[in-house]
Amino acid sequence: MGSDLKTRQFYPPQLADSEQHLYKEASDTRLHLYIYKPEGWTSQDNRPAIVFYFGGGWVGGSPSHFLSQAQHYSELGLVTILADYRVASRNKIKIKHCLEDARDVMRYVRINANHLGINPSRVASSGGALSCLLRCYHRSFGRGILNTKCDDSF
Repeated sequence: MGSDLKTRQFYPPQLADSEQHLYKEASDTRLHLYIYKPEGWTSQDNRPAIVFYFGGGWVGGSPSHFLSQAQHYSELGLVTILADYRVASRNKIKIKHCLEDARDVMRYVRINANHLGINPSRVASSGGALSCLLRCYHRSFGRGILNTKCDDSF
């Protein structure tokens, strides 16, 4: 119950200074990206970006988990993105669905890089275990991660 209360307190996140983008609808859930743009940003920029995936063991959590890091790197000139994704406590899903969401975040960011003022070749991921799993999956199965469905074995 304590962890459920903590999850509800921070979800959905209230990130007033961010620009909110809907990147996906799945399991009757609207999933958003919360984007922080540096001072002087324009859509013609070609800036590096970093996507933060919150931690929580695929059970709970909130994009607000890495808010201070997103704000810090935005102040340093990067476009920073806090990603929302489905978790077991809210959406009754499996880890493979979290990975699908993470993959779809990166796909959305790269496809919309021109509008976001981002260099699509300079997008990093960071945060909880999902960012590591995304990287491992990408390295194991190649660049097709941006174009294929996730393996059902997860």
